[in-house]
Amino acid sequence: MRESLSAEPLYLASTLAELLDDEPEAFELAALIAQGESWRRRAHALGRIGRFQLEAAIQSVHCARAISSLTDWMALRKLYEALVSIAPSLESRVSLAAIIGRVEGALAGLESLDGITDVAVGRFQPA
Repeated sequence: MRESLSAEPLYLASTLAELLDDEPEAFELAALIAQGESWRRRAHALGRIGRFQLEAAIQSVHCARAISSLTDWMALRKLYEALVSIAPSLESRVSLAAIIGRVEGALAGLESLDGITDVAVGRFQPA
């Protein structure tokens, strides 16, 4: 049963990407599930950026670490800054603060974290 459940989202996302062949967000949704780089290239070629594109690019940076053993923290920072600007969420702001802490030092990361004004931050464990 588990195999059939995991195949369904891939099927639906791939079908959506094929049907909406001029919509980069559909490609990026599929990229979050499988065949990521191929879908990401198709979305990038359309020249528009959206939340799913940024989230897929963030995952791609993390996946590249498995090959290079290095994390491109500056790329992650730029991607999270873009994500926060077009689809702000508590999670993306906290992630950006963590990356700022990694790039600029713990104090800068904590200052960024303290700058989050969302009232839910006190209930959000990663914060």
